Amino acid sequence: EESEEALLARVDHVDVVQRNRVHDFLALLQLALRTLDELRLWVRRREKEREIHRCLRRRSPCCD
Repeated sequence: EESEEALLARVDHVDVVQRNRVHDFLALLQLALRTLDELRLWVRRREKEREIHRCLRRRSPCCD
């Protein structure tokens, strides 16, 4: 029984470590996805600014 209790304690420790690693991985994944989303929004904004500058240079109405 003592060896079984020791084994159960180790299994519980492994479960906790694995859960913490998964939690850390998910937090890192969330950060990466948020960064990619911000980059996508930045690129879209820059594209819109370029479109406006082109319209102004041609003095034509800009599309929305």
